[in-house]
Amino acid sequence: MRYPLLLCTAILALSLAVPATAEVEWNILKTIPLEGKPLDTVLSPDGKRMFVLLQGGKLQVYSSGGELQESLDLGAPADGIALSPKGDLLYVRSGEKKTVQVVRLEFVQQISTAGSPVRGPESAPVAIAIFNDFQ
Repeated sequence: MRYPLLLCTAILALSLAVPATAEVEWNILKTIPLEGKPLDTVLSPDGKRMFVLLQGGKLQVYSSGGELQESLDLGAPADGIALSPKGDLLYVRSGEKKTVQVVRLEFVQQISTAGSPVRGPESAPVAIAIFNDFQ
């Protein structure tokens, strides 16, 4: 006799319960003006860059703060982009051409050497290789 009463009480309590609602607060932090109609966006895995594909095959690269860093013409119409998990490969999809292009990304970092001692021409290019798998 005790179980049916407990079951009825539980059903009554559930039917009287008010559904919980969550409140979301949000603010627009920045609006980034674009040079054309955006078709796709993707964020780099490290969160430092945002890639925006524009209509007509143009790709814009923005910093995490929303500053335009680079504007590239892909040379062909595209309708979607994706990044590899490491962020070094960009996949450009074109439904019109029925292709996916794989583009290797290499970001050049400018390092100021003003006031530093130099040996050789000051304008000589320098390449720095970083190995993160060294044991």
